[in-house]
Amino acid sequence: MGSFSQVGAWILMSLGTSGILFFVSLSRFRRALPALSGTRGWWPVAGESNLGLGVLVAGGSGLLAVLLLGGLFLAFRGFWLLRNPLFGPLVEELGKILVLGLVLAPRMERGMSEVSSARVRTFAIGTMGLYGLAMGIGFGLGEAILSSLDSPNTLLLRGVTSIILHGITGALGSRFISTRSLGKACWKCPVVAVLLHGGYNYLVGLIFPFSYLVFFLLLFFAVQLLRMFNFQDDSQRASL
Repeated sequence: MGSFSQVGAWILMSLGTSGILFFVSLSRFRRALPALSGTRGWWPVAGESNLGLGVLVAGGSGLLAVLLLGGLFLAFRGFWLLRNPLFGPLVEELGKILVLGLVLAPRMERGMSEVSSARVRTFAIGTMGLYGLAMGIGFGLGEAILSSLDSPNTLLLRGVTSIILHGITGALGSRFISTRSLGKACWKCPVVAVLLHGGYNYLVGLIFPFSYLVFFLLLFFAVQLLRMFNFQDDSQRASL
């Protein structure tokens, strides 16, 4: 019972850290779009694109996707493949991009038609960024659950960090989707997401204390993620 309570504590800690990252990103996005057609509390609304509902759909989609994918590998004793430094990141990141494109991109595109042309780039990148972040958090939560079933001894470090990792890589993948809708896809974003995920898998596989270098890796990319939600230049252009 004690081990399960410890697992829950680590997962809650990771969810809390990811939640802070999400709400800081959300607050930056809202400041950049003060003139949306409506708001509901913290959730901007543009036409049919209710951001709060989209975030819930994104988080649920991520959780469902990893449980289906991981459960399939776990059932056939192949869950270890997802921890391979190359195969696992490639499958997981492409899977997240596929779900984002099929499930969340149509919501973003409907909202794009409801904002001014000066703000459409901010809306597209910000909305999909939050969807990707939420989906990644859901995906990481599911992976932590599956890791605890497959190998509880590896959950300590992964349980603290994997949710944050998938939130960041989900946001990177979402930038590819949004920029593709805007006409100039950011192809480096999914490549960076796969490389970050591969580097993460490599670091957590090292012995202590080298495995804890993963915290510095995630801190660096978390800062870069917040920079992605800095829409000051777009706001200045919109006010001209």
